Amino acid sequence: MSETQFEPKTLDQIEYLLYQSTKGVHFLFDKKEISQILKTPTNEVEFFSQNNIDKVQTLFNDFLNKKTIVEKQIYLSNLDKESFEILVRTYFHIVENSVNISHKQKH
Repeated sequence: MSETQFEPKTLDQIEYLLYQSTKGVHFLFDKKEISQILKTPTNEVEFFSQNNIDKVQTLFNDFLNKKTIVEKQIYLSNLDKESFEILVRTYFHIVENSVNISHKQKH
């Protein structure tokens, strides 16, 4: 699998979105949708299994490669239910890890 390269502007946008999400501000997702999806736990091992990881990576990379917030929102709105759920779970898994790493660095 090749490594995805992002433009500096895209990386800044990703960083900004993740930072805002760690503060509870979610520009791209409806809070009710987030709650509905995340209220059902998944087994992390199964979710990030080899069978699923290619789909996770493709969806997330396609999402990140959208240049603007509007393009990202359009991309999200065009996903089927399963793909949307995968993307939401992946995004918030990254947000959660960011919070955990940030919290550990403060101590």
